This record gives sequence, structure tokens and C-alpha cells, in this order.
Amino acid sequence: MIGALLFSGFVMAAPSAGLQVACSTSCAMGEPTVQTASQDAIAAWLQTWSKEPVDAPSDALDALLFFADDTAAALPSPMLTPAHQAFLTRQLARKHATVEMRLIDDAGKTHAILAPQQIALSEKQHLVFQSELGHLLTAGQVRRVGLNHLWSRW
Repeated sequence: MIGALLFSGFVMAAPSAGLQVACSTSCAMGEPTVQTASQDAIAAWLQTWSKEPVDAPSDALDALLFFADDTAAALPSPMLTPAHQAFLTRQLARKHATVEMRLIDDAGKTHAILAPQQIALSEKQHLVFQSELGHLLTAGQVRRVGLNHLWSRW
């Protein structure tokens, strides 16, 4: 049985972990690609970012957030000021996004709505729309790729 949550009586979301059905070959739920950064790369980004304004977008900060697990393993870092350390720790603690979807036809009629819901970043999800068209399934995830940027695939 899928450990599913019911949201607003209109949509059901289930993390992929408990899914007991096979995915199609086009499913975004395939084997995850784990990307890691070397300790040297993390150290270089920390060094670069430590010389920049704390909350200003930068390539170094974006890289540190993209490789969140590797960055967290390198903290605390003597390269960072207390303000940089606190800011990065707060940003790395942000692990959820809100997802909302609608299925709209060419005439502008909405046939299905996925009510706004919070999902974990980088955790693959199967989301089931309950609509007038029956059950519609989408699979995918949302990843953080920078200070002000999320990437999603559904």
C-alpha cells in the first residue's frame, strides 16, 4: 500500500519510496544521479564566497547550495565569517518547496488541479491528480540549484 497523503480532497501525493507499481521507461523516477563535489572544490567556493557580500547571489554561493550535502559536511569552516556561516547554515536548512499544478486545455478550461503542497527538495515524488478525467499521474522532483533558483522536472 502506498503511504499516501490526501490534500484538500482533490489530490493525492505519495513519495516514491513506498510505491509498489513499476514506472514506465519515461518516468522521471529512474535511478537518481548523485552529483558530488570534491573537498577542494567546496573549499575553493567557500574561500571565494567568503570575500563576497553575504546575501548577494554569486556563482560560488550557488555551487555551495547545489552541492548542499557536501557543503554541510565541510561546516563549520574557519574560512567563513560568523555572518557567512549563519547565512549558509540557514540556507542549507531550507529543504522544502511548494508545488502546484494545473492541467488546462487549449480553450482555457481547467481539467485537473494539484493543490499547493509542500514537498522535500531532491526527493523524487509521484503525484496523482484526481480530476474529471480520472487519475492522472506525474512523477518528478524539485532541486535547489542556487540561492534564488529551483529546478524541477515532471
